[in-house]
Amino acid sequence: MTNIKLGEVLKQARLQKGFTQTQVAERAGISHPYYNLIENEKSSRPPSFYVIEKIARILGCNAKSLLKAVELMQLEHKRKKVETMEKRLGQKPPKSRPIPILKEVPDFIPNNPEDFPSEIITGSYDPAMKDPKAFMYEVEGDFMAPEIKKGDLLLICPAHIDKIKSGDIVAIRNSKGIKRLRRVVLEHDQIILIPENSDYPVVIWRKEDGPEIIGRVKEIIRRR
Repeated sequence: MTNIKLGEVLKQARLQKGFTQTQVAERAGISHPYYNLIENEKSSRPPSFYVIEKIARILGCNAKSLLKAVELMQLEHKRKKVETMEKRLGQKPPKSRPIPILKEVPDFIPNNPEDFPSEIITGSYDPAMKDPKAFMYEVEGDFMAPEIKKGDLLLICPAHIDKIKSGDIVAIRNSKGIKRLRRVVLEHDQIILIPENSDYPVVIWRKEDGPEIIGRVKEIIRRR
């Protein structure tokens, strides 16, 4: 089993090539802030094999060893999720329910799923979900491609901003009612909204914009 540190290898290879992070990100078709999260290993979930393979080609790295490192990161990520679930086993599980599928991100999450506006509900998803406020969102645009594609279903669960970490993908709104689905970088007085698709700009919302987290993406489900 390899002990390779993905971020360290990418940084050394990038410096040897004389590239900036921005140059690597542009060539890989991802945003600079997202590449920064990968190189500093601060993303809340491991990067995809697709993205790492592209970066490896750009930097002339051994793709096989990098992909193995990503595989180990993904296993560790899953292990931590299992540990979290095991800690909850001692608690009385809440009543499960089907998850509503919404065609748009709601302005807020009601206490009961039946209270979502009927015009945005397109169906329900099984298996049942124990989180009483969780919902599924059917992706419309390509802002988060290639990781999240049009037609994918996202399991979104409510989360207060103090539970969000830099690198999480969240549904977020501001005081003007503008809603976005983006990967976020949290700073002291602002939130940076990062699209995976480099065709779209990175946006910064400051405190005066009144950013409010609606929910965090916990799972991506492909519909093909």
